[in-house]
Amino acid sequence: MKKLTILTSVLALAACGGGSGGGGVSVEPVKTTAVSFSVNQARADNTKINYVLSKIPTAIDANATQQQKLAAAETALTNMRTTIQTLMDMGVNSPDLDTYVTDHQPDVNNALALFFHDYEPEQGIAYYINQMTPDLLESFDKSHGFVAGQMTPNDMVFYDDYGEVFTFNFVDGRLVSSTDSDGETVTFSNDGKYSYSWSDPLNIYGATSGDVDGQISLLGNQIGLKYSDFGYDLYSASEYWSGVDIPINSVGASGFIGGYIAKEVQKPDNGAVFTGVAAAPVIAHTYSEAEGDNFYSRVSKIDGATLEMKNNQEILTANFSQAANPWYDVVITKSAPGIAGTVIDLNGDGSNIPDLYKIKSGMESVSHAFDAIYYGDNGDASEVVAGAGVYGTGIKSDTEYTHEVYSDIVFGGKR
Repeated sequence: MKKLTILTSVLALAACGGGSGGGGVSVEPVKTTAVSFSVNQARADNTKINYVLSKIPTAIDANATQQQKLAAAETALTNMRTTIQTLMDMGVNSPDLDTYVTDHQPDVNNALALFFHDYEPEQGIAYYINQMTPDLLESFDKSHGFVAGQMTPNDMVFYDDYGEVFTFNFVDGRLVSSTDSDGETVTFSNDGKYSYSWSDPLNIYGATSGDVDGQISLLGNQIGLKYSDFGYDLYSASEYWSGVDIPINSVGASGFIGGYIAKEVQKPDNGAVFTGVAAAPVIAHTYSEAEGDNFYSRVSKIDGATLEMKNNQEILTANFSQAANPWYDVVITKSAPGIAGTVIDLNGDGSNIPDLYKIKSGMESVSHAFDAIYYGDNGDASEVVAGAGVYGTGIKSDTEYTHEVYSDIVFGGKR
């Protein structure tokens, strides 16, 4: 369990497939597992049905009930996989192969279409059987298992601003808990609120226990994301240190992005534009000898944000100055991996931003790397989630006053 540490910590927002990005913070938050995806069982069921309809339109009665459609989809997908396994077991030299193929049409054609995506009958059955290996079948299971009922929303993977990996537990389509890579589990209420306590009595150099309360916000459903999701977690924390009579209190925010690994695809070509929602949970931290540490938070969220592929760059534009809680107009340009290849511009005069949340002139401002993860079918990117961060701090020596501002910026969009 990561502990709260007053003053600066720079976080990295990591993306699927080994990418890395960033969020900068004034306080290192407790590593919270209180984040999740909004993809529920109903969306997974529809994915199965639509996939089967795209491959075998005749397998599902358009006038059937949802339950009947789902049952038909399950049956069709099970038949496909069984057929593939049978062909692998028989082998191309089996004397019974021709009879089996003849007797099980169109199952064989449907199975090969699913297995190889672009099945061409003129290649001949031997061509495909020769390519069927256990490794290929395992790859098939990964790519289509969730469609065929082998994977569920519980298999989703997302990354927070530490690059930590999380999985989720759904019951009857409702998120009930999440588990991190250390096996630590947090339980959610229906409205996304959570609380937990931790203890480390042997930590002689820091806090020995703490309490965390927070609430997650899931944004993927707002724009109908199918294979991915994104959002943020706002939380408050109290730490107790040995020999200190009062707790150390703080407020934090953490962005998260992710989705089905099996549906990740490559970055699209120049000209692609994704439109959706961006959010910036903004945390302010002030300190003075007279008043001690104080923390404040608010969220700017805007529709109509875009991520555009242009000149071999990824360009995210989010005009938070138009949000209900205004912040800066953010333009993020990524031309190469890492912090060096990313430029985050905060535009506008800030006239409608409360002084507390401004990254002021004279502050040390640090922008952190931006990462986007693309998802879709058959290699075609139909949606994207992305995250980045910005951090500013300034110290007035005459008043011994510290002011820090940070935000994890998250985005999700559809093409």
